This record gives sequence, C-alpha cells and structure tokens, in this order.
Amino acid sequence: MNITIFCVRQQRELTGDVPSDLTGFCGSFLNGTLYIFAGCDSSGYTNHMFTVDLRSECYVWIRITNTSGKTPSPRKNHSSWVHQDRIIYFGGYGCKTMREVQNGDSSNFTVEDMCWGWNNEVYIFDTLTSTWILPQTKGLAPVPRSCHAAAILENKGYISGGVQTAQLQLYCLDLLTWTWTCLVNSGCSVPMGRTMHSMIATLDGTLFVYGGSGTYTSDLASVADDAWQYNLHTKEWTQMDHQHKDKPRVSHTSCLGNDSDIIVFGGCRSSILKTDPVSLRFLCTLKNSLQRQPFRKANIFHY
Repeated sequence: MNITIFCVRQQRELTGDVPSDLTGFCGSFLNGTLYIFAGCDSSGYTNHMFTVDLRSECYVWIRITNTSGKTPSPRKNHSSWVHQDRIIYFGGYGCKTMREVQNGDSSNFTVEDMCWGWNNEVYIFDTLTSTWILPQTKGLAPVPRSCHAAAILENKGYISGGVQTAQLQLYCLDLLTWTWTCLVNSGCSVPMGRTMHSMIATLDGTLFVYGGSGTYTSDLASVADDAWQYNLHTKEWTQMDHQHKDKPRVSHTSCLGNDSDIIVFGGCRSSILKTDPVSLRFLCTLKNSLQRQPFRKANIFHY
C-alpha cells in the first residue's frame, strides 16, 4: 500500500521584527531562509528587507538594515530569481525621488504620474555580505513593467507579460553575462498578452504559463484559464489541454511538485479584490489520459 501525504500543516509562533501586513511584496527562499522584500503596507510603499530562518523551531523575523550599496527604491509587484547565494530582483511599480526621475535613464523608468511609475531595473542582493549591487546589463532589455511572471532555469532568468501587448512576450537574462535576449516564437500558436499570471521552469527545459488577466482585450478584467508551455529548445509555444477550464486564476503562484506535477495555488477567479479559496481544488494531466481524484487547496498539472 502506498501512502502519499500532500500537505502537512503546522502552526508556528512568529516573533522578532514581524513585518506589517504587505501586498505586492516578493518572497524568495534560499538556504532554508525566507526573504521578503518591498511591497505595500498601511503606510505606503516600502523597500524593506526581512528574513526568517524556516529551519528553526521558533520563527524569528529579522529586518535587515545594515546593508551596503544602493537600496532599490520602494516598489511592489516586482519579481525575483534565486541564483547561487544571491537574490536578483527585476521590475515593479513604485516611486522615486524627483532627482532620480530627472537624472535617471528614461528607458529604465516609465513615469505614470509625477515620480510614480514602472521600472525595468535589475538589482542583486548578496545574502552573504548584505550588499546591494546594480549590474550593468547588455542587450535589448524589456520595457519597464510590473505584475509580470518570472522563472529561472540553470543560469538564466526568464520573465513574461506585465505589459499591454497582444501576444505574450518572453525575455531571458543570462545571469553570468547579464545579457538580455528577447525569445522568439517559431510555432504558429502563441498565448495572449497577460499580467498577474504564473510561470515556472520545468526540468525538461520548458516554461509553464497559467492563467492571468488579459491586457489586450476589450475587457481588461478578463481572467484566463488557459495553460501553455514554451519549449526553450524548439522556441515553440504549445497550448496544453486540461479539463478544468472553469477555474480561471489571477494573482496566484505555482511551483514544481513530485512526479512531474506543477502545483498552482492561491489567487482569485474573477477579481483581485475577491479571493476564491475553494475553486482551486482539482488535479488534471496534460499529456496523458490518466485522471486522479481532486484534493483540496491546489491545482496540479502533470507535464
């Protein structure tokens, strides 16, 4: 008899410099430690960094204040990649000082109003030295954006979406040479442009994209329920078939599970202001006809 445990919940007490309630922050897991950076709290936009060691019996939050280098400006809806002992942040929406806007590169910051807007900055946080680094990137960088999706595979970081385009754009940043590349589509099919979707790299060299909100339709509030894979070897998009297209999802997250599973968790089905805790309870396979019984809390795709 085989016994599989999908989820074990444990409640831990949180002490220390516990962060205030945040939205739009970025969480990264590295060497047993959770790092959260920036986002919005009740006072406004922040650029604070907090950590908590998830290997300890007691979870003690620590706010990192003794950093060196230039700290990124306050922002939300940015993304991150974990590479070696560093966390690499990209993009987001937030505010800068008037001097930063006037003296900065206009290609790195798109102003919406006064000192508020979107950026396409790349920042490195070295977790060993608590140092912020602003690398000099090369190549054709993505335009400033937020609410995009990010994934990493080996030494390359990928981003998609987050801007108003008819088709979903993909960009790759080589994390060794800091060179940007816009990935082409060699196939006939391509997903629509979107924001607030999820993307994750699979072990067979593909990028899996699910859900999100359409950015180029008459109804900008439309929420997608489609799933796509981009083959990094053939440069082709493939739309994946699944039986739960009544489960649109936006502002969710995804991760790799066991047995070639992709777990999609959380988010909303119709509005970012209305969560839907019960609709994310299904499991489907994308490449074969084997169907399993649904269980609670997460969508699982088999690739």
